[in-house]
Amino acid sequence: MFKRILIILSSLTLLACASQPPLMIKRGVVQSVNYVTIQTKDGNPGGALLGAAAGATVGSLIGKGNGRKASQIILGSVGAAAGYNSGATHTRNAKQIRILTDIGETLIFNVDETGYYQIGQRVRIEKSYNQNVIITE
Repeated sequence: MFKRILIILSSLTLLACASQPPLMIKRGVVQSVNYVTIQTKDGNPGGALLGAAAGATVGSLIGKGNGRKASQIILGSVGAAAGYNSGATHTRNAKQIRILTDIGETLIFNVDETGYYQIGQRVRIEKSYNQNVIITE
């Protein structure tokens, strides 16, 4: 019995490894390197809760019966969205690299400033698990 369970678990593990997406590799030449500032905004879960409560409270003052319920749902949703978007904004500096691949495709990446890239440089782009890695050749 133990051997059967072990065989089944081993088979499932191998099947899970086999189902991973393959590594995609593209090669190309750096066409341009520009310094950019990237702004990101954090979501605010606490603000979403407060916004939903405030919106639903205001919605309860509008209409009667099903209209009141609908206004609570709508205003609660609007309040939640507004509260979530009230998070802090962060900025960071990055390099924007435009690469012309060997098959004629133009790709643009924003990478940390630490990498050294120059126009005309050959690079390899490895994509796996939704992450791009640019490697100089």
